[in-house]
Amino acid sequence: MATAFRPKWVIVIAFYNEANYIAPTVACALAQDRDDIMLVCVDNASSDASPQIVADAIAGNTRAMLVTETNQGHTFALRRGLAIAQELGAENIAFWDADTFYPPHYISRADELLGRDPRVVGVQAFDIYDPYESFHHR
Repeated sequence: MATAFRPKWVIVIAFYNEANYIAPTVACALAQDRDDIMLVCVDNASSDASPQIVADAIAGNTRAMLVTETNQGHTFALRRGLAIAQELGAENIAFWDADTFYPPHYISRADELLGRDPRVVGVQAFDIYDPYESFHHR
């Protein structure tokens, strides 16, 4: 996979028959408040219109791609997205559900929570009620 762009973050959205939900989720990914993100949408051989909906949503965007994984099962689609993220040289990978709204600062918040502490290997960007500078908060 040849690309000059090396993203800090890759957002992987694995989906199967999500025509009723996928467009807003893709729009959330494209509306993130930073430009070091690549969006990888992995269709798990959907039989509805969701692949076309994604293709239309990302048309012309050089930092978004749609691929098809024909091995049935969510794990195969996630593994395909992970492999692509690794090929792109991403520092961090976010796995998003295909039917969820993510605010425009979601990846920035995840990046902030991840920080540079080598003990922190994964984060979820949602409200945590411990003091901001505490280890539990991070």
